Amino acid sequence: MGRDPQWGREKFFRGRKVDEIMSYRIAKSGKPYTIAEDLNAPAAQDIAAIMFGEKEMQQISQIPLLDTTVSRRIFEMAENVENEIIMRIRKSKFFSLQLDESTDCQNAAQLICFAKYGYKNEVVDDFLFCKELQRTTGEEIFKSLNSYIMGNNISWENCVGVCSDGARAMVGKHSGLLARIKEVSPNVTWVHCMIHREALALKNMPPNLMSVLDTEVKIINFIKARPLNSRIFAHICKEMGSEHQHLLLHTEVRWLSRGRVLTRLFELKEELFVFLNDNDKDKKFTNFLTDEEWLCRLAYLSDIFLKLNELNLSLQGEQLNILVANDKMIFKELKLSNFWLKVRNEYPELSDEALKVLLPFASSYMCELGFSQFLYLKSKYRNKIAIEPPLRLKLSKIEPDISALVNKKQAHRSH
Repeated sequence: MGRDPQWGREKFFRGRKVDEIMSYRIAKSGKPYTIAEDLNAPAAQDIAAIMFGEKEMQQISQIPLLDTTVSRRIFEMAENVENEIIMRIRKSKFFSLQLDESTDCQNAAQLICFAKYGYKNEVVDDFLFCKELQRTTGEEIFKSLNSYIMGNNISWENCVGVCSDGARAMVGKHSGLLARIKEVSPNVTWVHCMIHREALALKNMPPNLMSVLDTEVKIINFIKARPLNSRIFAHICKEMGSEHQHLLLHTEVRWLSRGRVLTRLFELKEELFVFLNDNDKDKKFTNFLTDEEWLCRLAYLSDIFLKLNELNLSLQGEQLNILVANDKMIFKELKLSNFWLKVRNEYPELSDEALKVLLPFASSYMCELGFSQFLYLKSKYRNKIAIEPPLRLKLSKIEPDISALVNKKQAHRSH
């Protein structure tokens, strides 16, 4: 008896669906494409052989999971997701953008963009694109952004807000990104990321408090930068029955970690005095820990920065708008944007005006999250990767239509 051609087609489509789903899982996890061939496929074959038998194992071994195959599947699924996002933005009456630029492991400038729009009576934010920049000027950023917007037939007139940091390339009055966007969308509202505003506000701290911060950084570095000092300090903390045995390291990149850093330093002040009394030969740090005024300022800064940490965390998230961000620690969070979308048919004019205020992003949180995933995906070991497709699948809330993608493919006659 000859082989049933229908069975061959069904087996092809089932196998194709498996490698699509496997590729999607690899993209969501951010793992190298080779993991399918090196780990997933052999593991699946072992499971099938043990649980079901040799025949089933042979069928699984025929599923194509080479890294090049996984790469193609990810590109196809990313394109499917991108088309869906663009279609949704076109249908939405208004949308807003969140932009930021940074550099990758090869020092190449990258522009990342998220969009917020209305879809099925809900406001949704999602990853839009990531493009490499030749220069980080306002002109170059706008050229990249405008090329994407116009190339996908998205109307600038529907853009009601743009959120970014306060860099000159972004907000310059004459040649910055904002000025160029205003030329094509005069009614757009620019929002300076509220988290960056908080960071800028802390730059003008009074000198007597800034000196405390400078000193705490030096004390921590004196211990953390020397492995021997770290081991001795940990031993002292253990001997004194301390709750913690290590100080936290502060970095300018994560400036909001200062609240926890200062609190830990204050909690371990007695242990620090014991350590520094024996190891700080010049007593340049020891004297601070016996200065009541310095310790009071340290305690004050610890409390202030902890409150700022709480505020910052409340300013991060997906359903954040300007009103909610401004009302933090005063009112409970309400999803006003979804409410105004639902009553659009009853109050169209009021709804439009409300959404113009509610749609703009309040912070660049999504971009920061995007760049965090970007650096995870494009490391020095994977510096040649085409970053946008896997980044899109990693960040997007929209799942690709795998069934539609599979049905577009034609089974080979040999199957």
